[in-house]
Amino acid sequence: KNYQRFNPADVESATKNVTMLLLHFENNSGENDTFYRDFSRTSNNGSCNAASSLCPYHNSTAVLNESAYFDEVAQDEIKVGDNNTLDLFLNNSFTISLWFRGLQAGLIQPDMSIFTKGTPTDPITGAGAVLSYSLWVDVNRKLSFKLQNDSSGTSTKELLSSSALNGAIFYHAVITYDGSILRLYLNSRENNSVAYTGGVNTNDAGTPDSRALYVGGCPTGGACPGIKFSGNIDELLILNISLTQEKVRELYESSRLDLLYRDFTTATNITAEYNYTS
Repeated sequence: KNYQRFNPADVESATKNVTMLLLHFENNSGENDTFYRDFSRTSNNGSCNAASSLCPYHNSTAVLNESAYFDEVAQDEIKVGDNNTLDLFLNNSFTISLWFRGLQAGLIQPDMSIFTKGTPTDPITGAGAVLSYSLWVDVNRKLSFKLQNDSSGTSTKELLSSSALNGAIFYHAVITYDGSILRLYLNSRENNSVAYTGGVNTNDAGTPDSRALYVGGCPTGGACPGIKFSGNIDELLILNISLTQEKVRELYESSRLDLLYRDFTTATNITAEYNYTS
């Protein structure tokens, strides 16, 4: 099959927009060393602080074309400003997809932040009253997705990978929520799941910086439980629908085989059958 690059604007109408964020990290279409374009229609563009040398750089080690390379020693991070389209539960369902690769050979370096929406206030657990959600490599080198579901900072749901991750290889991680179950897929296979019926803390009481989505870390000065990310991040995607395992597999295969992304946003019933151009 000849898949086409994931391009939500080609199929989404003025009344239908399921793609909340799509960062290619490829330094094109107006992007530069400090500006990272969101290819969805929500304009959740990313930026970094070049004056403080906090910018990752575009790297040819990637799944598709280029990726963003982060150096935790340099404290690299990308900030995507707060927007209610990034609150995940607009339709009581969501999908988050990305590729990432840690630098350390053998087992991946532990205790690294891949992305964080909001600011953790507890440096041990990563929980906090201004946290919405985060993806980390924990101290045991497992992938950890956390949802903070109240404004008190005391109620956190965690979804962990079943085993430790290796370093120096790309993983395709997908987190889905269908209204009752959080699922983690690694390289297209369901790795773990957990029941969940809460929402997510939208941390509206926080400052704009504390509510932002930070890729590669968390806010400078925030109580990150660990260090910022060292390695590559590619093709970060957030949808307000929950993809089925079949659709997760297609998304994985289209990029793993160095083909181009197919667009999932035409789906009105995610469990139905669809025809694709061959």
